[in-house]
Amino acid sequence: MKSYIEFISEKKIEPYDNEKLSNKMYRFCSVGKKDIIKIVEFQKSKKYYNLAFGDAIFDKDYKIIGYNDEINSNNGDIDKILHTIIFIILDFTNDYKGDIKIQGSNDKRTNVYNYLIKRYFKEFNKNFEIFGYINNTREIFDILKQDNYDMIIIKRKN
Repeated sequence: MKSYIEFISEKKIEPYDNEKLSNKMYRFCSVGKKDIIKIVEFQKSKKYYNLAFGDAIFDKDYKIIGYNDEINSNNGDIDKILHTIIFIILDFTNDYKGDIKIQGSNDKRTNVYNYLIKRYFKEFNKNFEIFGYINNTREIFDILKQDNYDMIIIKRKN
């Protein structure tokens, strides 16, 4: 019998069309209860590329001036959003090597990321090595672990 994660991970979900705005920034439109422009940005730090994600913020001329990474849109399309982010990470790591840090802007969002990686572990694990950090200790990501990781690091497999 297949595990729950294997079962739901076999769903065929196409990512949203996305646009590369720069070498490290992408946008796509989440279509659910309403249309919401989402931004994915890779921010370089000393050790990692931080994956930042949120709803676009616009000026009066509808030009993107930033994004809100603390809002929870609840647009009803989280599966398609996550598949889109996986696709974007794959595209980004074609040109940029190195670790990508996934950590929420708050504990609640970090817990959501833990849940989503556990839920879609099969997709992530096809192309990425996945590590979790608890109290600054690195370990191989364990989908059966009861505690959530403080931070998740993914690295593209060769």
